[in-house]
Amino acid sequence: NPAIANQMRKVASELQRQDFIHEARDICQMLIQSKFVQAADYVILAQTYKTVLVDEDKANRAMQCLKKAEALDPEFGETYTLMARIANEDGRYKEGLALSNKALNCKAPDNRALEYKATALANLNRNEEALQTIELALKHYSWVPELHRIKGSVLENLGRYSQAVDAYRKAWQLHHTDWNVFRIAHCLEMQNKFGEAIEELSQQIKRNPKDGEAFRSRALLKIKSKDVPGAIKDFDTCIVLEPTAKT
Repeated sequence: NPAIANQMRKVASELQRQDFIHEARDICQMLIQSKFVQAADYVILAQTYKTVLVDEDKANRAMQCLKKAEALDPEFGETYTLMARIANEDGRYKEGLALSNKALNCKAPDNRALEYKATALANLNRNEEALQTIELALKHYSWVPELHRIKGSVLENLGRYSQAVDAYRKAWQLHHTDWNVFRIAHCLEMQNKFGEAIEELSQQIKRNPKDGEAFRSRALLKIKSKDVPGAIKDFDTCIVLEPTAKT
């Protein structure tokens, strides 16, 4: 009955979110074969194929599911949100922007499309619009680290490095990703704050003493701060950890 179908839908969505991909897929297959099928069932099924990015076939299957969702209910915003994500990942940013707008303007809009709209705008060098969009997204989903990371990247594109540092710090607080630390260090470097940038990387090295890239990046900053012996020592450590011709 409809109540059981709705409960199964919620379970499938949660399983997919927690990466229980095959279990979520099995439930979706049951739902799409029932008379209670909804566009959301095809979208969740598409997400199970996009979660495991192994081959082109999975991306094709995801799109096939999304086309079925669109045919079933062309006003279901989540369908176009996932289409926008796929378009952005393929580098089709104009299409990603159009699909994001479509997701936001449906009768059942999906505000999560704001993330993909901002990403598309940033990659189209429309950074002021991207910043406005990401600020709007953060009003809805301030706890999502990826949104703060995108904000940092857009601010960096605009040369607003101090604000970018704040955004990257927020992203790192929500989810400890090394990438954010390196962006913080880079933004500090762009402001000629070499000592602060070195300290950021020193903290990263304390957290992960085997991070060769952190040693290499810190060495380059030490050169700029005239600490050549310290730079050579960091380069030596990097060569031991991750020997490369460049180092």
